[in-house]
Amino acid sequence: MTEKKFIDVSKVLEEKAPTLKKWMPGFILNWLKRKLHEEEINIIMEQLKDTYGIDFNNKGLEKLGANIVSINSHHIPKTGGIILAANHPLGGLDGMAFVKAIGEVRP
Repeated sequence: MTEKKFIDVSKVLEEKAPTLKKWMPGFILNWLKRKLHEEEINIIMEQLKDTYGIDFNNKGLEKLGANIVSINSHHIPKTGGIILAANHPLGGLDGMAFVKAIGEVRP
C-alpha cells in the first residue's frame, strides 16, 4: 500500500476532532475503518490512479463489483440538459451508475 492514502480515517479524526481521536479506543477506530472500507477503497484508488473520466468511473464500478443494469435509457436525451435524482441517502454509487448510463447514451 502506498504511503499516501486516499481515505485515512485516523488522519481525518486527528484534524477534525483531535479530542475525540485522543480518547477513542483503538478497537472503535479499527471498526470504523472496516465499516468505511478504508483499505479496500485505498487499494482500488491506487489501482486506478492513472485512469480518468468515464473510464475511471466504469473501472471503479467494475472493481467494486457493482452490476449496473440500465433500463429505460432511451429516456436519456442525447443532447441538452438533464436532471438526475438519486434515491439513496448518500448517492455515491447512484452517481457512478448515472455516469455509466449517460456515458452509454452520450459517448
